Amino acid sequence: MLHTKLSKNLFAILAMLLLVSGCSSPKPLPRSQPVETVLADYNVDGCYLTELGNYLALEPDTLNLSVSDEDVYSTAEKLVNKHTEKVPVSNRSSVTVGDYVLFNYEVSYQGKILNSVYGCVAHVGEGKFDHEFETHMVGLPVGIFANFECEVSKNQTVFGYCDSFVGETANVTVYVCEIYSLKEYDLNNDFVQQIYGIDTVADFLNLVRKDLEANVEKQSIEAEKESLVKKIILGSSFSIDENEIVDFAATLYFKYDAAAASYGTDVLSYAQQTGIADTEAGLLQHCYDEAEYNLKRLLVLDRIASIENLTASQDEVEAYCLELGGDAQSLSAEDYADAVVTVTQDKVLNYIYQQAKKS
Repeated sequence: MLHTKLSKNLFAILAMLLLVSGCSSPKPLPRSQPVETVLADYNVDGCYLTELGNYLALEPDTLNLSVSDEDVYSTAEKLVNKHTEKVPVSNRSSVTVGDYVLFNYEVSYQGKILNSVYGCVAHVGEGKFDHEFETHMVGLPVGIFANFECEVSKNQTVFGYCDSFVGETANVTVYVCEIYSLKEYDLNNDFVQQIYGIDTVADFLNLVRKDLEANVEKQSIEAEKESLVKKIILGSSFSIDENEIVDFAATLYFKYDAAAASYGTDVLSYAQQTGIADTEAGLLQHCYDEAEYNLKRLLVLDRIASIENLTASQDEVEAYCLELGGDAQSLSAEDYADAVVTVTQDKVLNYIYQQAKKS
């Protein structure tokens, strides 16, 4: 069921804005201006906090997060796999089953390019890339362009967004750059001694557990802080132009679309795989709800920062940038403004969390 504030006309407008090709770029996330001011000096056009709810005597929602043995072993295995080494194949110059292959390829149908990918990697014979495609790769030479025909499947990672060509026979041009195998390690005493300088696997797993528990504690605290923000929002009153929400929702949609493209998939598949939404309508609704919440969150934190005179000092902004591996002095005015907003919001979250713990 769609949000009660989201009329059918506005939902249609949002859908058209998001889905019609060639639409103009959406507005960016609101930023505070000028950079030396606190959040309270910024107003989103048409978005106002008319009444701030109580924020000093709230109880955060507690999360009972824990670290299981399965979590520890899974993380340990991932750490082991990070040290897997690529070993070039030097005793032959053609692809065989079991090879890892670095290659470029282009798929075309009747002269129309359906997909073109550079720097692709496939484990030939595993079938995770595309079974028929991998079958044709067996025997291909390294360093020479090769061609074969392949039936287009619904695998968008391989063939791109070409549902109308599924079942057709396409032409594929492949250039194999490199073939190699992988040298994998086992989790044993020799491995942890060689890589981490730790005596035993048991000691290594204990360190992994401590690190996970520290992360879980941090996540729990952040979740408790956000639960306080949600309660403050519920107790507050707002006057928000719905067009601002729709505009911001478009920004979020394009953010998800860009993330999907970086993984070689479409935005709906990305939403389904990450648990965001199962349908296009669900994704649009998620973007709308997220936009509305973030606008209200900005207004609430803005007001509290003003009331409690919470500002971001230059030293705090510089420390924040250093944590991210950057330098505040090299930031543009716009990026510096973003840093000021983030640091100020963190100070507000810490303040309301500390007040909640006192009550």
